[in-house]
Amino acid sequence: LFQLFCVQTNTTIRRSLYFPAGTYRITQSILVPSYAKLWGDGPDSSILEMDVGSDSSFGAYVIQTADSLQQTGANIGNNSAQHPIDIVITGMSFTSLEAGVDMMLIDRAHGVNVSNCNFKGNLSANPVDASADIAGVRFDSTPSFTCKAIEFENCKFSYLTYGLITDENIQGVTIQNCDLRHLYQGVMLGTGTPDNGGPEGVRIVQNLFDNIGKQGISI
Repeated sequence: LFQLFCVQTNTTIRRSLYFPAGTYRITQSILVPSYAKLWGDGPDSSILEMDVGSDSSFGAYVIQTADSLQQTGANIGNNSAQHPIDIVITGMSFTSLEAGVDMMLIDRAHGVNVSNCNFKGNLSANPVDASADIAGVRFDSTPSFTCKAIEFENCKFSYLTYGLITDENIQGVTIQNCDLRHLYQGVMLGTGTPDNGGPEGVRIVQNLFDNIGKQGISI
């Protein structure tokens, strides 16, 4: 991803990264930088699966946003790197064989479109409490770089504690035409200790909630 999207500074000649049908075993988080376009043959066909081997350590997320130098977390934007912007992900599935691994982290990103993707946890039954603490999507923002203009469309979230959860300040986030089932809670927004004002401008429209242990939406 670094070679494909970060080395070339002219965004008009960057290429999409295609994942043909298959299950891709990964042992570290996939870091997605600005202008990345990842697409597969469909969520039931192109599957990214976190699977820890004895010789590797797994990441906290199957996939997460990163800056133009592949820096993550508090290091995003250091060394004059560009924050993650304009990312497209479609037609893929994210899952984990490992406990305690979230599927996706949207971290300090602007303009992320995720469509026709599955987020499937490793829980074998409908969760009855929050003890597993596994999320399909989490967000992380800072006062100087808030996650905004994020869209999830026609995605499926299942066998997780939470479909999407955050206490962070996020803006202009849309969750639409999604299927959320076999979860403890579907969408959790600002129910803990809201950070920098908590979520705002979130649209949750035309979604299906089924086999939810507690609440479909909690705000």
